[in-house]
Amino acid sequence: MKKEELRTPSIVDLKQGLLAILQAKSYTERTLNNYRRTLTILESYMYDNGIATYTPVVGTAFITDYLSKHNLGISRQKAIATMVNRLNDYYNGTDYAIQRKQEIVLLPGSYEGLLKSYLSYCRKNGNKEGTIVAKRSFCSRFLMYLSDLGCQELSEWTSSYICKA
Repeated sequence: MKKEELRTPSIVDLKQGLLAILQAKSYTERTLNNYRRTLTILESYMYDNGIATYTPVVGTAFITDYLSKHNLGISRQKAIATMVNRLNDYYNGTDYAIQRKQEIVLLPGSYEGLLKSYLSYCRKNGNKEGTIVAKRSFCSRFLMYLSDLGCQELSEWTSSYICKA
């Protein structure tokens, strides 16, 4: 789709176009249904707020509004953001990319060794590489939160810091 054609698309057209692309990429019916549900919620949000035309700004406002009103787990929050990002990419005429580049997290030296040891343990116990990548990402963020809270060493961890992180 050309960018000029996307200046004033209806949310219905965007939804149908995005779902067609995802179906062509062999997304499962379950995943497509998740997209449909979320895009329908977005469509209702637009209707309720008198928004006639979708733009990425509308998508960002939807995410902020929806997440502030619903107590969702991290994975569901990320799924909603991913769906809106895919819709924005489609809106902008951006080529489909299976995954966005992850930002690199630099850990304090004391935590880098801890994380490497943990991931080595996971490998030895048969975790697949995809699982290792996911664990590295999650643990890196967790350790960075602890670092930001002032915990630079494992000996400084308390239940309060862990809960905050």
